[in-house]
Amino acid sequence: MKFLKFLFLLIVGILTATFNLHAQDYYIYVAAESEDEVHLVHFNGVTNEAGIAKTIEVGRYPTETDGPHGINISPDGEHWFLSIAHGNPYGYLAKYKTGTDELVSTTELGMFPASMEISTATGLLYVVNFNLHGDMVPSTVSVVDPEIMEVITEIETGVMPHGSRISDDGTKQYHVSMMTDELYEINTAGLNVNRTLSLKKNSMKMDKGEHVIICSQL
Repeated sequence: MKFLKFLFLLIVGILTATFNLHAQDYYIYVAAESEDEVHLVHFNGVTNEAGIAKTIEVGRYPTETDGPHGINISPDGEHWFLSIAHGNPYGYLAKYKTGTDELVSTTELGMFPASMEISTATGLLYVVNFNLHGDMVPSTVSVVDPEIMEVITEIETGVMPHGSRISDDGTKQYHVSMMTDELYEINTAGLNVNRTLSLKKNSMKMDKGEHVIICSQL
């Protein structure tokens, strides 16, 4: 019995040591839109405890709420990008260095830039201009070269675009038009709207690519 107890404790000890050896620490950047802050949250893989490791102040106007909104990290992990919703009159994209979290550069975008992602196929960053406070007119997706921080082009899309997801192969960007209930597909290399899909019940919509998409009972 003593031997079995010893063996059990030995196995538990080995498993615990193995778990601690392979446990990882995780860091997550979280934008606090109403506070003009970005929090670096640390998750301890050994203790399963999480806490704010660092708070980075962002924005240009100390007396106003600039509104950090979308946030994403470059595929190589070297930089993180932040869309600032408010400006005079436009918002902008800010590029920071991971580790030091120092501001590298900025570039002006459209009205109320929001969600964003970087394509692994093109290396370009695609950010929707939500245009929250503007007229109910078609807005744009800004396409930015994140290396030199310059806007390559503006792709016209629907009214109040939001959300930004890129396919696993990096060839397509998807976002929704909140005011027209449409899903947009952008060709990341061609820099054009490839297809649209109506998200309304029992609807049929002809997209720009001359394809018919039928959607019913969504």
